[in-house]
Order: sequence, then C-alpha cells, then structure tokens
Amino acid sequence: MKKRIIINIQDDIDIEDAVKRVVNVISGGRVSQTGDGTKHYCWVTTWADGVAVGTNRKKNKNTDSFNVWKDNPKE
Repeated sequence: MKKRIIINIQDDIDIEDAVKRVVNVISGGRVSQTGDGTKHYCWVTTWADGVAVGTNRKKNKNTDSFNVWKDNPKE
C-alpha cells in the first residue's frame, strides 16, 4: 500500500526544522479522534517559540497532510 506525507510550510521556517517537528507529532501517534472513532494525529501541536504543526483531515486514508507555521512570530 502506497502512503504519502504532505508538509505545507508557511512563514519563514527552515525545512529541516519543519520536518523534525512533523516527525515529533507523528512519533506521538494518532491521539485525536473524530465522532466516528477515526483516529488522527494531534490537530495542533505548538512549541514555546511559537511554531505550530496542524493536521488536515483528508478523506484519503493513505495521505497525511501537515501545516507548519509560526503562531506567534517574534519580530
């Protein structure tokens, strides 16, 4: 079975940093659950530096999609 991971990086976030954070979320396992009992990765995970990783609920069971952004960018 073919599986895919999509990572959408927003803001000025280094690719390597974004991938490491997505790996951290994946390592935590599927912890969020919809009403029908389907489990997903955590909807939103945030770090103290303001970077956040969120998941998109896709109908395709073979694709997990993640967004990485700065929730509270320091200027």
